[in-house]
Amino acid sequence: MRSIIVFAAVLLLISGTAYGVDLTKVVSLTKQDEIADAIQISNGLENIPKQISLCMNAGKSHEACLCENKKRVTEQKQLIKSALKKYPNWLQLGWFKFRDNNGKTRYLNVKGLQRQLQMPLRCN
Repeated sequence: MRSIIVFAAVLLLISGTAYGVDLTKVVSLTKQDEIADAIQISNGLENIPKQISLCMNAGKSHEACLCENKKRVTEQKQLIKSALKKYPNWLQLGWFKFRDNNGKTRYLNVKGLQRQLQMPLRCN
């Protein structure tokens, strides 16, 4: 149960606005292929917690809701793993930012992405 709660917390931590981050040390992505992959990762990191919250609002446990979204979580992890392999330079970054298709600046934390990959998903 603890790993599931930590997993959800990491999802929230590594996406969205960079509260408390020294923005002078945030690297801007400029290559379109990197930005496209970062947008895809960021979207998943926003949508999965929303799906889990909706499920929990329906009265199910956090663990059950996480397992109901196992496919999404697994796909998200694979997307992150693939991007980190495709862009090894990301591993040298702390935080990076990019503009999404709506012009909104988004931030991702590389260490958080790496922690995400290490979180076990225990479902029957």
